[in-house]
Amino acid sequence: MSHTLHAESGSLVNRCQNREEDAWTELVHRYGRLVRAIAASLGLRRADVEDVAQQTWIRVYEGIRSVREPERVRAWIVTVARREALRHLNRRASGELPIGDQDYFDMPDEQACPAEHVVLEAELDAALAVVARLPEAQRRLLVLLFGAQSVSYDEISARLGIPRGSIGPTRARLLRQLQFALDGWRS
Repeated sequence: MSHTLHAESGSLVNRCQNREEDAWTELVHRYGRLVRAIAASLGLRRADVEDVAQQTWIRVYEGIRSVREPERVRAWIVTVARREALRHLNRRASGELPIGDQDYFDMPDEQACPAEHVVLEAELDAALAVVARLPEAQRRLLVLLFGAQSVSYDEISARLGIPRGSIGPTRARLLRQLQFALDGWRS
């Protein structure tokens, strides 16, 4: 399953390297919130976060052709975003920001989500994408095991027509697959 995510990332990067506009749109959509979360996690204000995000995407666009491991594009984008956020913090600390704009940049952002919330939402989106690719029978098992209503193994066995003794091992196998896929998504 992780192999599928890596293959999708690799294909997306190859399309971006060929400057396909829809690929760029997908890349920014897939990782845009993560880029902003990284900048926000360093204490930057909304306007600074947007500046860092814009600069990050410029750097990604400029450097995408040099990516040697397309399946690790997420890790590369995270690195670029961190470096851009740190550059921004250094410029700010050295006083390079225009004085007239300082009050605007220092305004608190009441509408901003905490960075952790944005990262968790991105991980949830990735987990849901992984689950969506599972076969129907496995998705139904996960819903019964982890859904809002508590369902016994006997009831699961009756509803899905599978032996009660296979539910636990199947559950463990599914959880390992999901963990492996999510670990791949994070790398």
